[in-house]
Amino acid sequence: IRGVVELLETEVEERKIQLTIDLPSFEEACVLADKVRLRQVFLNLISNAIKYNRTGGTVNINCSQETEAIVKIEVSDTGMGIPQERLNELFEPFNRLDAEWTGIEGTGIGLALAQKLVHLMGGTIGVKTKEGEGSCFSVTLPKGQPPKGLIPAKDHQVNERINNSNTLGLLYI
Repeated sequence: IRGVVELLETEVEERKIQLTIDLPSFEEACVLADKVRLRQVFLNLISNAIKYNRTGGTVNINCSQETEAIVKIEVSDTGMGIPQERLNELFEPFNRLDAEWTGIEGTGIGLALAQKLVHLMGGTIGVKTKEGEGSCFSVTLPKGQPPKGLIPAKDHQVNERINNSNTLGLLYI
């Protein structure tokens, strides 16, 4: 998550987005997943939350333990939201839900790819949305064990607000 946020820092600053990362303890935030593919999933979800947001909007990244065996990571925004009647088209490859007329760049394959990658890693991806208010994409993945010998920077709950600065929160995956 940290690496993805660092990559998107310029977009966050340009759009004046308030980005918040809420994380549980280190042990609760570990998932069993392919690091490279999971990074691609979060790059897509966080990038979309920024580019389909309103200027000065917010993006919140939240991680919680859904069950003893499942970790849930949510990426929510205060953007335009998605019409309920179009949700069934959301994960179709090359379907941008008419966003091509908004001037926002994209190919329409990001969410389809993200869904496929999450499923291959034994997880699920879903969305809750309200038109005109924003969307919340959630990824659930099997809980993993922290790597032996890796010591977290903080052993308590992390709740950091990124306000167009270089201070970033951490999610160990």
